[in-house]
Amino acid sequence: MSLGRPFSWIISSPVRLQLRRSAGLALTLLLAPNAFSQQAVSHQDAPEPADPPPFGFTLPEGYGPFQAQGPGIWVSKALRFRARFEIFSALTESPDADPELVAAHFRRTRWQPSLRGRLEELVSWTGTWAGYPAAGSRFAFSEAGQRWAGFERILVLRDRLVTGLWIGPNAERGIALKALKSLQIPEAWKPEDRVQSDPGKGLGPAATVLPYPGRLSVVFDAGDRADGSLGVELRLRPLAGESLPSTLAWKLPSATHCKLGPEKPPHPLDPKGRPLTKADSQGVHRLSYLLDFQGDREAAAGLGILAGPARIGAFHPGWLAMPEFPDWQKAAEGFLPAPPAWDLQVRSLAHFTALSWNPALSNELLEDGSRLARFPELAAGQAWPFFALGPYRSHAHPHREVWLRSASRASAPDPALRLLHQLDQTSRELLGYREEPWRVMTFPGSGDLNLPGALVLDEDQSWLAKAPDAPWYGGMHLQAGLAGRIAARAFGLRLRGAGSGAGFLDAALATYWAARLLETVDQKQEAEAMRNYWRQRELDAGPLTQPLSLMDSRDLGGAQRLLSRGALVWQAIENRCGREPLDEILRAFLSQGGFWTTEDLRLALVAKGGKAWDDFFRLHVYGVELPPEFLPPRPPQQ
Repeated sequence: MSLGRPFSWIISSPVRLQLRRSAGLALTLLLAPNAFSQQAVSHQDAPEPADPPPFGFTLPEGYGPFQAQGPGIWVSKALRFRARFEIFSALTESPDADPELVAAHFRRTRWQPSLRGRLEELVSWTGTWAGYPAAGSRFAFSEAGQRWAGFERILVLRDRLVTGLWIGPNAERGIALKALKSLQIPEAWKPEDRVQSDPGKGLGPAATVLPYPGRLSVVFDAGDRADGSLGVELRLRPLAGESLPSTLAWKLPSATHCKLGPEKPPHPLDPKGRPLTKADSQGVHRLSYLLDFQGDREAAAGLGILAGPARIGAFHPGWLAMPEFPDWQKAAEGFLPAPPAWDLQVRSLAHFTALSWNPALSNELLEDGSRLARFPELAAGQAWPFFALGPYRSHAHPHREVWLRSASRASAPDPALRLLHQLDQTSRELLGYREEPWRVMTFPGSGDLNLPGALVLDEDQSWLAKAPDAPWYGGMHLQAGLAGRIAARAFGLRLRGAGSGAGFLDAALATYWAARLLETVDQKQEAEAMRNYWRQRELDAGPLTQPLSLMDSRDLGGAQRLLSRGALVWQAIENRCGREPLDEILRAFLSQGGFWTTEDLRLALVAKGGKAWDDFFRLHVYGVELPPEFLPPRPPQQ
């Protein structure tokens, strides 16, 4: 990269940038065209006067005024030497993202590749910018015998991303840093007032779980189809002793990337354009369709399919057509549909291995040279159909079936696998529940996923490439992250939250439980590092923008507060209730499995100890107050 020509970070059309934390939670940023254009830091003559930018900023002497360089991007260039300031603002698709995660993503995908071979320094930064908690990076590099420096600042204000950047001569870095601190954001960019309370008490529209009234058989055809499409065949069978409606309408996954299969005669359509199926003499409905993304991986990811060279991962149910059951249509409020019982067949290229919740019942080579893997039925209510497909190899391990993708770079898997096994045993002993054997599989970009019979580790997180005591973030090490993955098998898989408070019952509880696990396996320092991180993050993060019971755990920003404030609230529950009584409550819910709500938890706490928990939940779960034991100390009175 030469400073005499434009920096090469150019996004030429609107894209959705997927950022994933290792917990598997996802953020989507909607970037405007030409965002982060990073054009040359070449000097220029004084620019023509332009409309002032919407923000306040004190430029150092020798810089021209900010000028708009595209939607949401303003640039000021030095007049007599090569340097530039850049301010960018855009809306995000998911609110309250973690700026530290965004900064880490930019370091990994933006600065490291573009400055490869020239980079001398690239370090993270956290602090306050424009009066809000922020993150960013500091970097230095050499070019043409000269040393250059850069600062990047990142704010996430609810659903708005704001970034600031300076690049220029190293000798000017002090002046530039002072100028970056002068940013004043306009009122239009500031987050709205906080939501102070949750009158729904964590229940919300998805507290009702409706069963899926049928058994689903799925055939996924990922063979070498001539048109490059993926085929899906569904058979919906009635449950024993029950029947399905004689006619069902189906909602297809996508109007753009989905078309019906070549049935003859073709399926009729209802007035809304949805295909209709009629039950056969056995009461079975059949539907087939094709998914054709024409190489658009973003479109595929939008339907829950992660596609790449020699791999397909289908871990989320967006690719499944959904029948319109009468009971679902009659539901006056929102609801959470429970996954059906399902069995699965995956057709693929002969050299691929298909993996799902259980070892394949059969794995046969067909006459056309393709391979067909058949998986047994998974009981209802556990997970939607999922699989990973690619060139996998089995890794020998005494306690666990392990499947590593050939290109996974899992160079040192055994220490992490041993720790996972120890943590899993400890969790099940403490909580007194049984779980069927599960396998470890890797996949790139999937996020870490706890699924029935499987733990999917995101290859991008390097869990199996480094020692468990390798640094992670926030003063913690990878072993803290591995403990979180095991804790989520109990809280988030076997026992799942329902309603708007699901994130508090899943992500927050799993984080609290991860520290408990580390403490039990004699990793007390790591457990204390986790708790210190929760406390410090809450001191740095500022007031909650909404109660924990309204935070969506799929949202990175919400999830990050669930992983700090939420974990502290669980610690406060333990402090108030007692560790053993709380464990007894958790064991009772886990023994049944399934779904629970924050009100189920509150009533169980009342029944266990006789204390009134209404005020605690009103303030700390359904409100935005920090438990008093975690409030910062007051300054001494003068």
